[in-house]
Amino acid sequence: MISTSDRQDAVQLIDEARAAGARLQAACAELGIGTNTYRRWVRGDQDRRPEAVRPVPRHALSPEERQQVLEICHRPEFASLPPGQIVPRLLDEEGLYVASEYITPSYSRPRVSNDNAFSESLFRTCKYRPDYPVDGYENLTAAQQWVTGFVHWYNHEHRHSAIRFVTPGERHAGQDDEVLARRDAIYAEAKRQHPGRWSGSTRNWTPRRTVWLNPDQEDPLVQSDQRLEAA
Repeated sequence: MISTSDRQDAVQLIDEARAAGARLQAACAELGIGTNTYRRWVRGDQDRRPEAVRPVPRHALSPEERQQVLEICHRPEFASLPPGQIVPRLLDEEGLYVASEYITPSYSRPRVSNDNAFSESLFRTCKYRPDYPVDGYENLTAAQQWVTGFVHWYNHEHRHSAIRFVTPGERHAGQDDEVLARRDAIYAEAKRQHPGRWSGSTRNWTPRRTVWLNPDQEDPLVQSDQRLEAA
């Protein structure tokens, strides 16, 4: 919140600008406030937002559910994972749905002749592992052992967002259909119990048949895949 002294200073600056010929709206815009805010500050009205009593959303998580989310996020096995990785693990390993999460996809892969987006994406994942040896390896054997462990984790433990958060091993073995069907059933049951928490369909757990790391928006195959994804 903006302090009273800062408000008074802002009003003084705006008044000086207006005295010099500036319009009120333009002077307020320079300070990033609206004209209604300026008038409220001139009157000396107190900001009552901090004391406002706001109704609890009808479909908000209960205190027990919030506590459950906190306890899950503080479990040692989830300490280094974002929500996007925790949710599918709970679905697969415990058949548990606790709360939804928001995932913003990124498509920032540069289109240049010397770019290898696949390798760069893999290397970024490698570097962000909690046990990544930032100080280097003691010897070649140590390097080989760490990379071997990383490859196993990458293929058989890490859930990949581009394939609906299943592992490459599950996808390669054709197990993703079953895994995603179980998740879909858990979400459907969660929506049945609390239908008001969804404004539309539940999360899309249909298997991804085509994966694009750097899609060409003019490619008919890409356009077809995007239409199916939006359906």
